[in-house]
Amino acid sequence: QKFMENKDDINLLVFDVLMPKKSGKEAYDAIRKIRPDMKVLFMSGYSEDIIHKKGIPFKGGLKFVSKPISPKRFLVRVRMVLDNALSATYKLPEKYLENKEKSQVNVIS
Repeated sequence: QKFMENKDDINLLVFDVLMPKKSGKEAYDAIRKIRPDMKVLFMSGYSEDIIHKKGIPFKGGLKFVSKPISPKRFLVRVRMVLDNALSATYKLPEKYLENKEKSQVNVIS
């Protein structure tokens, strides 16, 4: 309902992969029927292996980041998704890294 009220003003959805009532992927699929161009960033504290084992079907180059994630890195990744800057695996420039952390954003195919 909130999405329908604001559907023309939303540019990006951020979903946790595993949510109480339905998966983030299920929610995204329902919204894509209304806005096929909607961009999304999925997050989870679970690894991609566990997500697949739980039966969450991720296909088609969906953007995924692992939690925990620093606010700065999260905002950089949001900007990357909005700008379509992701391809397979995108390396963040060093200036965005904190304490030499891993710099990859995964695209699940």
